[in-house]
Amino acid sequence: MEETESKQILDRLNEPQILITILYLIAIAIGMIFNYAKYIIFGINIFDYCDLTDFILFPFSDVNVLLLTLLITCIYFVMFYIDLKLRDIFPNLFENKHISKSQYKVFSLLLSCLLFICFIFLVSEKYNERFYKNISKADNITIYTRDGDFKGKYVGKTSDVLFMFQDNELKIFPITSNINYYQIDDLN
Repeated sequence: MEETESKQILDRLNEPQILITILYLIAIAIGMIFNYAKYIIFGINIFDYCDLTDFILFPFSDVNVLLLTLLITCIYFVMFYIDLKLRDIFPNLFENKHISKSQYKVFSLLLSCLLFICFIFLVSEKYNERFYKNISKADNITIYTRDGDFKGKYVGKTSDVLFMFQDNELKIFPITSNINYYQIDDLN
């Protein structure tokens, strides 16, 4: 009975709507990890400044993150399906008197998810360290407020705040009626 239920759940993973949903949830998680790593370098917990729409849009905030998400997710699914096929081809190889086949499947899924998350954290940390070291190459931004104009390097934004690097520190500007408008000047 347990074996049949497990098989049905794994068979449902082949349905396109399930795969697309899982892929998008993975993309959101990767986007969240990358954004967390980007702002924690500046000593900012980005989640304090985000709302639900920001989380949903995180995967699309950086083209490099989106491409890396697609690449890593494809590799993960290939490895997951190779594991499934190996279990079908060599069923005795995965038999163990201490662990059932369904327990192995759950353990394998959890272990691969954990390794996947650790890998994403390492990649995001290296990617964002490079961003921080090359902050001088970031786009210039000018924020026009009632109190004056502020110039610096564009770091990012959420639906409620703008982040700008100025005078060797990260400045946070709430997007309110105080900001008349802002302009990002592309260096390219």
